[in-house]
Amino acid sequence: MDAGSDAGDAAVDAAVDAGPERCTTEGEFRAASCGDCGTTQETCTGGFWVAGVCLAQGECAAGALEEDALALCEVRTRICQADCSWLPWETTTPAGECEAGDVRDTSGPCEPGFVSTQTCGAVCAWDARTSCVDTCPDRSGLRTSPWYAEEVCVPDSDFIRGLHLARSTSPAATVHLSSYAIDRFPVSNRRYAECRAAGVCVETLDARTEMLLADPIALDTTIGRIPWHLAVQFCEWDGRRLPTEAEFEKAQRGPAPRTNEWEWDGDAYRCDLLPVFSSPSCPGVLLNTELYPLDSFPGVQSFYGMRGGMWAGRHWMSDLFLGTYYDDPASLDDPQGPAAGCCSGFHARRGELLGASGGARGDLIAIGQRHAGLDDDTSRAVFRCARSLPVPGS
Repeated sequence: MDAGSDAGDAAVDAAVDAGPERCTTEGEFRAASCGDCGTTQETCTGGFWVAGVCLAQGECAAGALEEDALALCEVRTRICQADCSWLPWETTTPAGECEAGDVRDTSGPCEPGFVSTQTCGAVCAWDARTSCVDTCPDRSGLRTSPWYAEEVCVPDSDFIRGLHLARSTSPAATVHLSSYAIDRFPVSNRRYAECRAAGVCVETLDARTEMLLADPIALDTTIGRIPWHLAVQFCEWDGRRLPTEAEFEKAQRGPAPRTNEWEWDGDAYRCDLLPVFSSPSCPGVLLNTELYPLDSFPGVQSFYGMRGGMWAGRHWMSDLFLGTYYDDPASLDDPQGPAAGCCSGFHARRGELLGASGGARGDLIAIGQRHAGLDDDTSRAVFRCARSLPVPGS
């Protein structure tokens, strides 16, 4: 017999061995193992053992390995024991920080008005690299010069309005505002003089304001002691308007979920960033803020880049003042102020950081605090202008 014949016979024998087991006594019964640690009854039928239904099987095939992928890239495994039962799950890859592909805003080296973002990588960990994303719909139309007349962009988004300090500043709530631009700095003596030179802002102001307005050294300090109607007049000449209370507060605080009380992050007042006069919070400091140039305190900068002029700190708003306005559901979406105020001719004023005396909070005027003047003609305040920005694509 040749080698090819031997190989053929071996193949036939292997096929026979792989087939049903032969038996000799027709109708004979026997117990046998089956499946995952189960048992069955085999019957000798036609010369072969034929298995019945496999009963009482276990959970798994002995030695099997199962893997399960969970959220945040977590992976767990379990092994099937010899008795066909699973051992407990064991974590082989712990959960990561985030879902792959997610993007988050984070603190980073971005200029005001930009948001630093991180992307979650394939292994569910935040990428160490950050990118700066512009939140403004269109910067091309923003005023960028001269520096003392720059605008900052505040994009369409929600912010947290209010403080739990007084009835008029509560309840705190999420408010939506459409995009707008607002002066980086309060209006200065130099800018007001330009309006006067154009033949518009010609009404005589109080003696001290007129003195500073005419002083070359004080040109880049904030113009103060302006009644409401003259602030409106300047902004109209400049092609804009006074900001609403909500616009001013958001420009100071930044977008939701920020609830900071000061332009900087953190809960504490920062004497190193802004020393204030007659202040129990900054002992020993005496600062006449009226004569400081606009950008004397660059560390006092809001999320969107708005900076203070640090004169008396209270700015005129376009809204009439009403202490219960926050109770109105209509004040949660682009609020323009109440239809009627607390009294005739009382427009709201908003404070920046201010040195003063006494009071429950000493000398500090936090973001969100509100003020009503005696009336628009008697009260005096600083101001800055704002304007609505077009909706992208419109």
